[in-house]
Amino acid sequence: MNSVSQALAPVVVTLALGILAGWRGLFDAGEAAAINRMVLRFCLPLALFAGIMNMSREAVLSSGPLAMLILFGMLGGYGAALLLAWRVAGRGLTASVLQALAIGNPSVPFIGTVVLGTIVGPTSALPISLASLTINIVLVPATLLLLAADPDRDDAARDGVADGIRPTPAPAGAPGLGSHLRHALGEPVVWAPVLALLLVLCGLRMPHALLPNFTLLGQATGGVALFAAGVILFLNRPSLDRAVVASVLARNVLVPCAVWGVALGAGVGQAVLREAVVTMSMPTASMVVILASRVDRGQREASSVLFFSTVLSVATMAVFIVATG
Repeated sequence: MNSVSQALAPVVVTLALGILAGWRGLFDAGEAAAINRMVLRFCLPLALFAGIMNMSREAVLSSGPLAMLILFGMLGGYGAALLLAWRVAGRGLTASVLQALAIGNPSVPFIGTVVLGTIVGPTSALPISLASLTINIVLVPATLLLLAADPDRDDAARDGVADGIRPTPAPAGAPGLGSHLRHALGEPVVWAPVLALLLVLCGLRMPHALLPNFTLLGQATGGVALFAAGVILFLNRPSLDRAVVASVLARNVLVPCAVWGVALGAGVGQAVLREAVVTMSMPTASMVVILASRVDRGQREASSVLFFSTVLSVATMAVFIVATG
């Protein structure tokens, strides 16, 4: 319980401060988005680069099972949710894609720096980097292409967008996969951890004297991002329906349980199992709200999933931390 309180108490307090700031009118949605841009353009890339550079080459090379579990949780959750919503439940393509993104995209880059940093220490940079790369290189381009393929889409869906990042206007016509990938690879949150991984695999380590150059701003990642999330949660008025309940249960419970089952079947070590399950138990990221706003469809559902998933994650993450400990 001491580990749980150390990992989750800062999340609760910082989110509460963000909600209070939103309630008092001190920050609006645009300012919260600006904070997220700072986190994704500067704070998080610096934190990931420094964290990976301080890992050993052996630790990186032995991370294969963890990487596979994270990919299974994110891509498997996204794909299964998309098929079930679109083909089984009969929802429209846009609604299905947004629901799949809510389920397959945990807020690892933001909450992970606090929770995983407390539980596993400096090596938390690796699962956070893996999740960030999956989000930006796979999930975001796939989501944008599917939104553009919907015949009922709004023209705004043609603009590329990433979590909290102001999009670059696209030319007329829906951009292709190559355009989305080039945009993703140009983001610091993508190329910074990739560069660090390559340097570590080449046997290079960061001199200790250079560490403060990266950690001073990088240490602000978790707190600043959670504060902005609190503002966003207050500004979006939630409502409950079957789709919201299904998305929250899938994101907070079913996906981490599925990862847990696969990890047990694969016979991975307890430390890897715990890291993967806790990583996949994190709540929905705010990117689904941003994309829903861009296509002007499903904003209420996306905001509601974000709200309830984040609030309930305090309890569900605590359960998974204790159960896997």
